[in-house]
Order: sequence, then structure tokens, then C-alpha cells
Amino acid sequence: MCWRVLYKETKHLIKKENKMKVKNGAVLAGLSIEMTVAMRIVDDICKKYNQESIISCGLNGVHMAGSLHYSGNALDFSIHHIPKDVLTTILKELYISLQKISINYGICLHSTHLHVQFKPDWYSKVYK
Repeated sequence: MCWRVLYKETKHLIKKENKMKVKNGAVLAGLSIEMTVAMRIVDDICKKYNQESIISCGLNGVHMAGSLHYSGNALDFSIHHIPKDVLTTILKELYISLQKISINYGICLHSTHLHVQFKPDWYSKVYK
């Protein structure tokens, strides 16, 4: 079951002292609990390597049909400010950390952003 999180419930995750930033227009209201967990893990790992985590896209934007963004199960993070060697280290640690929680988590590095997703069990039944 995917629980939804209201924006006011995620405000504590994006306070200044957490170093997490959200780009204007990025919609977080409606994120699944699994993605709020992933958001926190991304932020913690980035902090460990003295990097900012910047959410660039949540439920907003135009994505392919069946995108997990629309169901609150995907986030995009800006990566342009992270040196490549540090980014590689962050990606490895992030993948391992998320997989320890659930094999339903996935990450994908694009040229402009890092895509982090949680694929609920119902997804493969709906989108074959």
C-alpha cells in the first residue's frame, strides 16, 4: 500500500539546516512514503560528501506514459553541481542503501539529473 504525504508533512525535510533544496515548481505534495524515505537518504548521502541535494521534479513535469512521477513514486535531483568522481561515489552508496530497504527502489542517471524511483508491486500489473 502506498501512503501519500502532504506537503506540510515534508517541510521538516527541506529546512535550511538539512541543506535540501527544492526548485521552484517542483511538486512534493502527494509523494509516497517510500519516496519521502528515499528523499531523506539522498539528502543524508549528499551531506556526507558535502554536496547539496536539490529536488528538481516531483509530481510535476511532462513524463512518459506510466511514469512513476505521476503516482508520487519518483523524484529527480539536479546533479550539475556535483563533481563526477563524487557523484559516482554517491550513486554507489545510494543504490546500496535503497536496495537494503527494498528491491523496488531504482536509480537512473541521466545527463541532467538523477532519477530515483520506487516501483510498487501494483505497477507491473497496470503497466505491462
